[in-house]
Amino acid sequence: MTADPRAIAYRTVGEWSLRSERPYRNPYADVAVEGAFTAPSGETLSIPGFYDGEQTWRVRFNPAEAGRWRYHILARPADPALTASGEFDVAPRQGHEQLGGQTDGQEQGQADGQGFLRATPGQAWGFQHESGQPVFILGDTVYNLFGMAHCGADVEPLLRRRATQGFNLIRARVPVSPINVPPDGLSTWQTCSTWPWGGVPQLPLFDRFNLAYFRTVDRVVQLCERIGIGLELIMEGWPYEFPFNRRDLFLPQWEELWLRYLIARYDAFNCVHIWTIQNEYEFYPDNDRARAKTVADRWALRVARLVKGVACHGHVVAVHNTRQDPPFAERFAADPGAIDAVMYQEDWGGARRGGQQAVPGDRGRHRAQPDGLDRLGRLRRVRLRAQPRPAAAGPGAPLLRPRPHAARRQARRLPRPGGSSTGSTTPGACFRSSTETSLACSNCCTCGAS
Repeated sequence: MTADPRAIAYRTVGEWSLRSERPYRNPYADVAVEGAFTAPSGETLSIPGFYDGEQTWRVRFNPAEAGRWRYHILARPADPALTASGEFDVAPRQGHEQLGGQTDGQEQGQADGQGFLRATPGQAWGFQHESGQPVFILGDTVYNLFGMAHCGADVEPLLRRRATQGFNLIRARVPVSPINVPPDGLSTWQTCSTWPWGGVPQLPLFDRFNLAYFRTVDRVVQLCERIGIGLELIMEGWPYEFPFNRRDLFLPQWEELWLRYLIARYDAFNCVHIWTIQNEYEFYPDNDRARAKTVADRWALRVARLVKGVACHGHVVAVHNTRQDPPFAERFAADPGAIDAVMYQEDWGGARRGGQQAVPGDRGRHRAQPDGLDRLGRLRRVRLRAQPRPAAAGPGAPLLRPRPHAARRQARRLPRPGGSSTGSTTPGACFRSSTETSLACSNCCTCGAS
């Protein structure tokens, strides 16, 4: 990442910092900073800035064209200290020599000029880099990656090991889950607060953000950028956990502020392959997935369009399901271009059939780690027993309720380039990763694979 650049390379993150002495009661919400970047071709892209403490706002942008760019940063309400204009040159990365002899995987990958990941339904495995290179995604789920790092775990060995094993995607939640961790359903590994907003869960301030936590997320995202492993950033956790189960508190206004903050902070990074708006979105808004709900589908379409309207870099926008019916083409027929991919969860069948598999060689490696990652490895493989769901929550019921951990499933069959898996009703891509999820492009693509 280059600070206040005058010259950067193609698909490199540039960061512009501005500092204001004007006192704002709440700098997260009382002032909006936005950068407009005009390419040599004349196209203008806009991205919001974000407040990063100490009266400093930052704008991050990643250019996709070589040549001279112009930028203009404004604040609303107007603040001269938060206004800037200028130009910078973007040179294409054409080879390893331009990197000054660096050998890190991501730097070399950027030098190859592959660009961002794009969803391409019906082509190859459903994904390509901007260069046109087909991509088969092999993903792993480490939901609390950022939370573990914030609580002192060294996650770098895990990420580097996954990269050497051929994984190119890590599924990670931005908001840390306080539930779903064995053996007693509590996150006993947490040594400090991972609450990403202001206040505390008992008295939340959704118009403020926990900068200490987000600086840890920054550090891990930049590590993934250097290593060359992609991230699926899950923007909202399960709808049955706080605050996503309390839409009377987590109002649409706070939801939009949250989504814009995440986009402003991370959309410019090459390693952000996929924005997933929510896990198991069908539970929205009443924690009931037993029936098909148009309101959940409409929520997904609305939020996906919001994300696409703010996130100018064009990353894949996805949802994660828990039901297989009705078909996704029916659910999203009102706006088939809103959602690019479905992080497809077939069922919790692994739990019923006892199927639980890890990457070969992982267990021994985790045990040999002196840095605490052995705990992380075990957490990823242990499964809670299914717990009966209460018929109704009484007045004293807690906001958070433990749920069984979804079982991971090993890949049974890999799709061939240019084709779709058996059961797909339209051209697209579907595969089973080594995690609990499969993935299907959903521009009117549905998957009923078994």
